[in-house]
Amino acid sequence: MTTAYNTDNAGNIIREAGFTRRVSTPFARGAGHVDPNRALDPGLVSYDDKVTQRRRVTNVARFTGGTYTLNITSPRGVRVTVNPPRLHFFRGQRRKRYEVTFEAQGEVPYKHSFGSIVWSDANHNVTSPIAVTWPDRAAGLLAI
Repeated sequence: MTTAYNTDNAGNIIREAGFTRRVSTPFARGAGHVDPNRALDPGLVSYDDKVTQRRRVTNVARFTGGTYTLNITSPRGVRVTVNPPRLHFFRGQRRKRYEVTFEAQGEVPYKHSFGSIVWSDANHNVTSPIAVTWPDRAAGLLAI
């Protein structure tokens, strides 16, 4: 991402594909075009030993009340915590928020490690996969 470029061969901002050919925004082009040569020596990369993601869920179950309990399978080398560990929906209440925190736990022998978060009630198992990519020397979390 940090070495991608956003201009074409003429030096103009990349345009959207399709009929409109408007000047693109990061929504359309993301970080830009990958430059493989520059990616080999990016200068800086972003990672942290602790990352917190905030999530919002909407209860679309047939019966709107109920409680979802949590089961975490942490990726190797990562401690995963979720707050709150239980989501209780009262009748008529549809949305809840929770936070997932990922903390590096030492070095790992693999480039990637995987896990999941599963919210369960009496009728449903709602799974969110977790994928962690480690830098070459496993100094900390690179991407989650």
